[in-house]
Amino acid sequence: MVFEEALYINGSQRKMLSIEDVTQLATNSLDLYNEIKNNLFCPECEKPHLTYNSCTTKSNYFSTRNLESHADTCSFKCKRATNHQLELLENDEKSLDRLQNRLKAVILSCFSEKKAARNPFVIENKISKVSTNTENQSERTAVKYAIPKKRITNGLSQADVDQLKIFYGKVRVRCKKHRNGHKLYIFNLTQRQLPMICSIYLSEKVYEHINIKDNDCFNCLISFYVKMEINKQDDKIYYNCILTDSRKMFFWKIDR
Repeated sequence: MVFEEALYINGSQRKMLSIEDVTQLATNSLDLYNEIKNNLFCPECEKPHLTYNSCTTKSNYFSTRNLESHADTCSFKCKRATNHQLELLENDEKSLDRLQNRLKAVILSCFSEKKAARNPFVIENKISKVSTNTENQSERTAVKYAIPKKRITNGLSQADVDQLKIFYGKVRVRCKKHRNGHKLYIFNLTQRQLPMICSIYLSEKVYEHINIKDNDCFNCLISFYVKMEINKQDDKIYYNCILTDSRKMFFWKIDR
């Protein structure tokens, strides 16, 4: 498992840095990069140092420094959630309400130095285990599983398609009428010359419950829980998804 954010900690200084932030420093400000590179930590548990990896054939990423380990509460230490467990996150009304709160916590965890009360990328299931005492009483034990995640501004790929994931990023959004609904077109906010990242289709029913109007264009922090699809047209690749409920997306408008 790799990371696309790192928490910079140096004394009382704390700052969340994205993989794009560090890539820019490593490319354009080598002196600043050298100053921060040994103070990058896991953004979830803050235990191990992270190392920046620059790649030519895939997206850049942070990895755990050798011989250092994560806390048990970190998604890095958890087994990947099964498809059934991921489907249960959007199974009914109560699940969708909880999912909306989870997506809000993703914004807090990935774009600020604050920590959510619970790790939004971890599912905790309670299971019964028979105690070894003489009365054979059962005990409830928590087992943790990791929810797949992807920072969309660090490049989507085939690995992000056809599975439920939490997608998130700092982006620019344009809303346009599309057939019997609307589409949100998602662009990279910091590198506007890049092509569109993906699109999100909203039915009219879903559109009515989202605070976005036709032809709106704004910057935001966004998180959404979907299965991404891939389409190829004229040798170009397009990523798109369908939002089936407004609670499967959360966004926070920002100036830039």
